Amino acid sequence: MTRLLTRWNYQSWIIESHYDDYESLRKYFPEKSDNRKEVTATNGGYQFYFDNDKIVDASSKIKERANELLKEFDSPIRCGELSRSWSIQYDKGGWQAMHNHAMPYKIVSCVLHFDTNDTEDTSAGAFYAVMPEVDGTNHLHVFPYWAGKLLVLEGNIYHGAYPTAKERDIMVFDYHMEVLNDTNKQEV
Repeated sequence: MTRLLTRWNYQSWIIESHYDDYESLRKYFPEKSDNRKEVTATNGGYQFYFDNDKIVDASSKIKERANELLKEFDSPIRCGELSRSWSIQYDKGGWQAMHNHAMPYKIVSCVLHFDTNDTEDTSAGAFYAVMPEVDGTNHLHVFPYWAGKLLVLEGNIYHGAYPTAKERDIMVFDYHMEVLNDTNKQEV
Protein backbone atom coordinates (compact mmCIF):
# COMPACT_ATOMS: atom_id res chain seq x y z
CA MET A 1 0.00 0.00 0.00
CA THR A 2 1.29 3.42 -0.93
CA ARG A 3 -0.58 6.64 -0.25
CA LEU A 4 0.08 10.36 -0.44
CA LEU A 5 -1.16 12.82 2.20
CA THR A 6 -0.92 16.53 1.36
CA ARG A 7 -1.96 19.84 2.82
CA TRP A 8 -1.58 23.50 2.04
CA ASN A 9 -1.66 23.25 -1.72
CA TYR A 10 0.81 20.32 -1.79
CA GLN A 11 3.48 22.24 0.12
CA SER A 12 3.25 19.81 3.03
CA TRP A 13 3.30 16.16 2.05
CA ILE A 14 3.99 12.67 3.34
CA ILE A 15 4.21 9.48 1.30
CA GLU A 16 3.45 6.31 3.27
CA SER A 17 4.80 3.15 1.65
CA HIS A 18 7.02 0.11 2.19
CA TYR A 19 10.63 -0.94 1.57
CA ASP A 20 10.80 -4.72 1.06
CA ASP A 21 14.53 -5.17 1.66
CA TYR A 22 14.58 -3.41 5.06
CA GLU A 23 16.11 -6.42 6.84
CA SER A 24 19.33 -6.07 4.79
CA LEU A 25 19.90 -2.68 6.47
CA ARG A 26 19.69 -3.94 10.05
CA LYS A 27 23.45 -4.63 9.99
CA TYR A 28 24.07 -0.88 10.28
CA PHE A 29 22.58 -0.64 13.77
CA PRO A 30 25.23 -0.26 16.45
CA GLU A 31 24.85 -2.18 19.72
CA LYS A 32 22.68 0.35 21.61
CA SER A 33 25.14 3.16 21.07
CA ASP A 34 24.46 6.88 21.31
CA ASN A 35 26.79 9.47 19.81
CA ARG A 36 24.65 12.61 20.10
CA LYS A 37 26.66 15.74 20.75
CA GLU A 38 23.58 17.81 21.60
CA VAL A 39 20.06 17.33 22.88
CA THR A 40 17.66 15.90 20.29
CA ALA A 41 13.97 15.01 20.30
CA THR A 42 14.74 11.34 21.12
CA ASN A 43 13.67 10.30 24.61
CA GLY A 44 14.15 6.82 26.05
CA GLY A 45 16.34 5.57 23.25
CA TYR A 46 19.75 5.53 21.62
CA GLN A 47 20.41 7.83 18.67
CA PHE A 48 23.46 7.10 16.55
CA TYR A 49 24.60 9.37 13.70
CA PHE A 50 26.28 7.59 10.80
CA ASP A 51 29.30 8.87 8.89
CA ASN A 52 27.93 9.46 5.37
CA ASP A 53 30.77 7.51 3.76
CA LYS A 54 29.98 4.44 5.91
CA ILE A 55 26.29 4.30 5.05
CA VAL A 56 26.52 4.73 1.25
CA ASP A 57 24.91 1.37 0.36
CA ALA A 58 21.93 1.84 2.68
CA SER A 59 21.53 5.49 1.71
CA SER A 60 21.56 4.64 -2.01
CA LYS A 61 18.87 1.97 -1.58
CA ILE A 62 16.54 4.27 0.36
CA LYS A 63 17.19 7.18 -2.02
CA GLU A 64 16.31 4.97 -4.99
CA ARG A 65 13.05 3.84 -3.37
CA ALA A 66 12.11 7.36 -2.26
CA ASN A 67 12.75 8.72 -5.77
CA GLU A 68 10.57 5.93 -7.24
CA LEU A 69 7.76 7.06 -4.95
CA LEU A 70 8.27 10.76 -5.75
CA LYS A 71 8.19 9.94 -9.45
CA GLU A 72 5.05 7.81 -9.02
CA PHE A 73 3.22 10.86 -7.64
CA ASP A 74 4.58 13.18 -10.36
CA SER A 75 6.50 15.21 -7.80
CA PRO A 76 8.67 18.06 -9.11
CA ILE A 77 11.42 17.11 -6.65
CA ARG A 78 13.81 14.24 -5.99
CA CYS A 79 16.14 13.16 -3.22
CA GLY A 80 19.63 14.44 -3.96
CA GLU A 81 22.82 14.07 -1.97
CA LEU A 82 22.62 12.61 1.54
CA SER A 83 22.67 15.34 4.19
CA ARG A 84 22.81 13.06 7.25
CA SER A 85 21.44 9.81 8.59
CA TRP A 86 20.99 8.13 11.95
CA SER A 87 19.44 5.20 13.74
CA ILE A 88 17.22 5.25 16.80
CA GLN A 89 16.85 2.24 19.05
CA TYR A 90 13.94 2.90 21.39
CA ASP A 91 13.62 1.28 24.78
CA LYS A 92 10.11 0.37 25.96
CA GLY A 93 8.34 3.68 26.59
CA GLY A 94 10.73 5.62 24.32
CA TRP A 95 9.27 8.48 22.33
CA GLN A 96 10.10 11.37 20.02
CA ALA A 97 9.24 14.98 20.89
CA MET A 98 7.71 17.06 18.11
CA HIS A 99 10.41 18.48 15.81
CA ASN A 100 11.32 18.98 12.17
CA HIS A 101 14.51 18.47 10.18
CA ALA A 102 14.92 21.58 8.01
CA MET A 103 13.72 24.86 6.67
CA PRO A 104 11.00 24.50 4.01
CA TYR A 105 11.97 23.04 0.63
CA LYS A 106 15.50 22.01 1.65
CA ILE A 107 15.34 18.40 2.87
CA VAL A 108 13.45 15.20 2.05
CA SER A 109 13.30 12.99 5.14
CA CYS A 110 12.85 9.21 5.00
CA VAL A 111 11.95 7.12 8.06
CA LEU A 112 12.30 3.33 7.84
CA HIS A 113 10.75 1.06 10.49
CA PHE A 114 12.25 -2.33 11.39
CA ASP A 115 9.60 -3.69 13.77
CA THR A 116 5.84 -4.23 13.86
CA ASN A 117 3.53 -2.95 16.57
CA ASP A 118 1.52 -6.04 17.45
CA THR A 119 -0.33 -4.50 20.40
CA GLU A 120 -4.00 -3.51 20.32
CA ASP A 121 -2.96 0.13 20.77
CA THR A 122 -2.15 1.16 17.20
CA SER A 123 -0.83 4.53 18.39
CA ALA A 124 1.88 2.92 20.58
CA GLY A 125 5.16 4.07 19.03
CA ALA A 126 3.33 5.51 16.03
CA PHE A 127 4.82 8.33 13.97
CA TYR A 128 2.62 11.42 14.03
CA ALA A 129 2.72 14.62 11.97
CA VAL A 130 0.96 17.96 12.14
CA MET A 131 0.15 19.48 8.77
CA PRO A 132 -1.20 23.06 8.69
CA GLU A 133 -3.61 24.67 6.26
CA VAL A 134 -3.47 28.32 5.21
CA ASP A 135 -6.74 29.00 7.05
CA GLY A 136 -5.06 28.21 10.39
CA THR A 137 -6.43 24.70 10.86
CA ASN A 138 -4.07 21.83 11.58
CA HIS A 139 -4.42 18.18 10.65
CA LEU A 140 -2.91 15.49 12.86
CA HIS A 141 -1.94 12.31 11.02
CA VAL A 142 -0.97 9.16 12.90
CA PHE A 143 0.98 6.39 11.17
CA PRO A 144 1.03 3.04 13.00
CA TYR A 145 4.22 1.16 12.16
CA TRP A 146 5.15 -2.21 10.75
CA ALA A 147 8.45 -3.76 9.71
CA GLY A 148 9.50 -2.25 6.38
CA LYS A 149 7.21 0.80 6.54
CA LEU A 150 8.86 3.73 4.78
CA LEU A 151 7.69 7.31 5.24
CA VAL A 152 9.00 9.96 2.83
CA LEU A 153 8.21 13.54 3.82
CA GLU A 154 9.07 17.18 3.34
CA GLY A 155 11.71 17.85 6.00
CA ASN A 156 9.94 20.90 7.40
CA ILE A 157 6.90 18.93 8.65
CA TYR A 158 6.63 18.84 12.42
CA HIS A 159 6.47 15.25 13.60
CA GLY A 160 7.30 12.91 16.48
CA ALA A 161 6.53 9.44 17.84
CA TYR A 162 4.22 8.35 20.63
CA PRO A 163 5.68 6.25 23.48
CA THR A 164 6.39 2.74 22.27
CA ALA A 165 5.02 -0.41 23.91
CA LYS A 166 8.24 -2.34 23.27
CA GLU A 167 11.81 -1.90 22.06
CA ARG A 168 11.96 -0.98 18.39
CA ASP A 169 14.36 0.34 15.76
CA ILE A 170 14.19 2.95 13.00
CA MET A 171 16.60 4.57 10.56
CA VAL A 172 16.31 8.12 9.28
CA PHE A 173 17.84 9.50 6.09
CA ASP A 174 17.78 13.21 5.23
CA TYR A 175 18.52 14.10 1.59
CA HIS A 176 19.04 17.50 0.03
CA MET A 177 15.99 18.31 -2.06
CA GLU A 178 16.56 18.57 -5.81
CA VAL A 179 13.98 20.56 -7.77
CA LEU A 180 13.30 19.34 -11.31
CA ASN A 181 13.12 22.02 -14.00
CA ASP A 182 13.91 24.74 -11.47
CA THR A 183 13.04 27.99 -13.25
CA ASN A 184 15.27 29.89 -10.83
CA LYS A 185 18.31 28.10 -12.28
CA GLN A 186 17.41 28.35 -15.97
CA GLU A 187 19.11 30.86 -18.22
CA VAL A 188 16.91 33.54 -19.76
